[in-house]
Amino acid sequence: KNNIEVARAYGNLSRIYLKLGKYNEAFDSIKTALEISKKLRRDLDLVRGLGTLSSIKKAQGDLKEALKEQFEAIEILKRLFVDESHPEFSKEYGNLASIYSKLGDYGNALSYQKKALDNTIKFYGEEHSETAKAYGSIATIYKSIGNYDKALEYAEKALNITIKFYGEEHSETAKNCGNIATIYKSIGNYDKALEY
Repeated sequence: KNNIEVARAYGNLSRIYLKLGKYNEAFDSIKTALEISKKLRRDLDLVRGLGTLSSIKKAQGDLKEALKEQFEAIEILKRLFVDESHPEFSKEYGNLASIYSKLGDYGNALSYQKKALDNTIKFYGEEHSETAKAYGSIATIYKSIGNYDKALEYAEKALNITIKFYGEEHSETAKNCGNIATIYKSIGNYDKALEY
C-alpha cells in the first residue's frame, strides 16, 4: 500500500472523480495519495497531489482553502527548485491564477498567469501547445477586466501558435477561434466575430 505507484493511481482516480463532479470520492482518493507521498517523501508527487486537492476545493467553491493548498504546493516546489527550474511551476502558477480569477482578483491572476507563461516558454519554447494555452489564459483574464485590445493580442498569439502546432482543422484551433470571436462580440464587432 505504501508504494508510489499506488499513490499515483489514487491521484489519477481523484482527477477522474473530480471531472465527474464526485468531489467526496475525489477528496478521499487524493487524501490517500497525499498520505502515501508524505510517508515516502516524494515531494514532486506531493506537489501534484496538493494541486489536485486545490482543484477539488476550487470546484467545491472553497476558494480560500484552494489558495492555501496551491500556495503549499508552490512552496514545496520552491524548496525543490530554488531557481524555479521545473515545468511544474507553469501548471501550479496557472492554477493559482485561475483561483484568483474566480475570486475576482484579476491583478494577482494576471501576475501569476504571466509567471506561468514565462516558465512555459522557458521549458517548451514559444511554438508549443502549452505556450498557446498560457497565452489563451492571459487573454481570458484581460477579457474579464474589459481590456479587449490586450485580450485580442494574447488570443491571437494563442491562435497562431495553435495553428502551427496542430493545424487549422483541430479542435484546439477551433477553440481559440471561438475565444477571439467572443472578444469581438464583447466589443460589438459582430462582423469580425463572424470571421472567426
